[in-house]
Amino acid sequence: MGHPVTIHGWVHSIRHLGQLAFMHVRDRSGIIQCVLEGSSPKHRLAWNRSSP
Repeated sequence: MGHPVTIHGWVHSIRHLGQLAFMHVRDRSGIIQCVLEGSSPKHRLAWNRSSP
């Protein structure tokens, strides 16, 4: 926990629950779920990507 990782794939889906965003990233081998906190710049990016 707390170590950086690199994930290669594409965003399959994003769900927002208040100050958390759950992003599912998919590649040929499966899906991984990333949790983004509301104070994170990546959370704002995920929010902008999923807004119509």
